[in-house]
Amino acid sequence: MATENVLSTALTNRDAGIPHAGREMGGRLVPLTGYCPIATTKDAGSTYRFFQVSSSMMVRDLWIRSPDIGTTTAGNIGLYDTTENGGAVVDADFFGSAVNLAGGALEDVNITFESGVVTLANCTKRIWEHLGLSSDPGKNYDVVLTLTGASDAAGGVRLKMDCVQG
Repeated sequence: MATENVLSTALTNRDAGIPHAGREMGGRLVPLTGYCPIATTKDAGSTYRFFQVSSSMMVRDLWIRSPDIGTTTAGNIGLYDTTENGGAVVDADFFGSAVNLAGGALEDVNITFESGVVTLANCTKRIWEHLGLSSDPGKNYDVVLTLTGASDAAGGVRLKMDCVQG
């Protein structure tokens, strides 16, 4: 067996004299929370907007909480342009793909890595980098739940996100 001495990218850059990204060492934590009720018999494709995030933010964690909502309710959790920017879908399942809202209550389940866009290896990237853009567009996006399975019971969803700005 061998030992190793591994540095994160931020510390490797620090030791090389490269200015660090504030989001990795000392950025400002931005907590976001939103709640949307879901009514019975809402069709797949229904959307629920929770809060907005900046393209320059690094997502630290995203949690979901909801009661057991029927037997068919599921949804993608992704990014849409804000209403001001036209409201179009940017990446419908950026955070979560067909998240099951009908398989029992969700008690602050961390879904940061559920869709595979944000991974452990790339978790310090900013939203615009995860979207594959060549530079930061300097805009806001709404975090949106889009039903992929119709709701056959009433309930509600709370999303809570911690982002880092800087």
